[in-house]
Amino acid sequence: MGEASKIVNNLEEVIRELKEVEELPHSVDDTLVDRLIDSIQSRECGLVDLVKNMLNEGDLVEYGSVSLSILLRITAKIVSAGVMSISDSQSISTVLSSLSSLPSSSVQDAVMILAIEMRKSGMEEWNDLREWILSRLPSDEISVFVRRKTVEFLKMEKDGDVIKSIIILSINNLDTVPSAFVLESYCTLLAHFNGNLNEEEKEKIWKSAKKCHRLFQSFIDLLTVIGEGCFSSHLSTVLDWNSSAGRMKIMIAIARKFNDRSIISSILETEEASIDLLDSLLPSLSQEELFNLFSSIPPSSPFSSSSFTSLLSQLISRFPPSSIVPILPIYSIYSFYLPRVMKDPSPLVKTLPSITDWPTVLPHLHNDLLSRIESCVTSNEWETRDSALELLQIMPTVPSSLHATLVSLITSDPSPYIRSLSLRLVDRCDSLLLLECIEDVILKDDDHLVRSEGARIVVRKGVEGPWKEKMDRMAQSILMDEDRETRLEGLKMIEMMIGEEEDGKGWKWRQELLRWRMDTDIGLEVRRLLGEEEINGEKEEDVIDTLIASLCLHSEDIDCY
Repeated sequence: MGEASKIVNNLEEVIRELKEVEELPHSVDDTLVDRLIDSIQSRECGLVDLVKNMLNEGDLVEYGSVSLSILLRITAKIVSAGVMSISDSQSISTVLSSLSSLPSSSVQDAVMILAIEMRKSGMEEWNDLREWILSRLPSDEISVFVRRKTVEFLKMEKDGDVIKSIIILSINNLDTVPSAFVLESYCTLLAHFNGNLNEEEKEKIWKSAKKCHRLFQSFIDLLTVIGEGCFSSHLSTVLDWNSSAGRMKIMIAIARKFNDRSIISSILETEEASIDLLDSLLPSLSQEELFNLFSSIPPSSPFSSSSFTSLLSQLISRFPPSSIVPILPIYSIYSFYLPRVMKDPSPLVKTLPSITDWPTVLPHLHNDLLSRIESCVTSNEWETRDSALELLQIMPTVPSSLHATLVSLITSDPSPYIRSLSLRLVDRCDSLLLLECIEDVILKDDDHLVRSEGARIVVRKGVEGPWKEKMDRMAQSILMDEDRETRLEGLKMIEMMIGEEEDGKGWKWRQELLRWRMDTDIGLEVRRLLGEEEINGEKEEDVIDTLIASLCLHSEDIDCY
């Protein structure tokens, strides 16, 4: 074996420096340890010998949690890379049980991660550590990441007696879990060991589900896994369930998995059906079932706009409006949402443009929306004005009757978002209208969102006709804007004008750019525009040296035993 590399020697220095440290001070960068682990190469010369020697030291349990967790995490990285032999791993594994008894959660987490990597590498003898892992499973104090690693470790189990103990532990704790994360652990394990469940155990799982007031997705997935052949009796009686919505979610999950048309029919007929609950079932519904669904749900019923958007997308992608006769049902489904469209127009904004020539295909809807827009664009409520403008964006043209209103919104609306949205809409109307107001917008509006939008529009217009004159007059002032995005648009204007100038005529703008070469915001882009090459003089950071320096600097803050 070759001599240990410098980085391994430095690593040992760090670990021993932290030997009595229980917790790093808050003044030390808390990402340094993670960066240290990431920077260590698994095949670094002497690294395997270092971890073997340190893990076999007699006073290992007296080390602080920081040094122990670093040592264990690096060992896990080595084992994962296949650098350590099975015999070496076996010798190290004997110390894990003693380390797992330490109170530090970071050490316990590191022990868990190392044990999983060792098990993946082929080690099978885990009796002592397995009992400790099972004892941790009901706790809500371990991190989500380590909990998932714990479940991964237990899923590797092949011993029938151990599997039975995992099943019993999981079922007995389903009703008393402290959090959704703990419940997910039990449900994942029970679903994985589904083939080892007897009928009595499946009945207990169903009984726990019925008592839940809120069924999480992991529980629903478990019931779907064990449900084949035994779900009818459990789902037929609504009164057995504390959560009717939970029961409905299970029915939908089972209907999707087994494509059971009888269950789908019963779902659509029940009063519990809603657009939100049926969102995931929509791909399974026929055209007739989709339309029947809307005839059975009153428009006043609560549902999310995201679910309604999903339904409309399904409808349009599977049943093109131009091919459906009569067309009225699609208009009816859109009309279903119209009473609340000014509260949230997103379902229509996201789906109508996907219908080719939708104003012609759905003329009644087009006229209805246009009427609502014209009456709401000057509403006293900014949310309503915002919705009206969002809808106006998807209209094929902006009515001339709204041109003056939009210009007024650009200059006087208190909402910067509405001012910038109005600016985009005026850009579609008439260039003369835009020319009249654009300069005041870019140079005088008090919000960067509006100024940057105006500058982008001018850049898109290019250097033709009157727009070049606008650029020439505004660019210098734009470079002095306090918003970086707006200033970058000003640089684009200057770049376009330099490109358009004849040889020797772009000197004015080059002189202007020289003023901003070392600007902290746009200096890099200015130098690129001037044709200067950037020289990167920064060297790669030495994470270990940084950590040592940080420890020395903050040594008085370190908490020891």
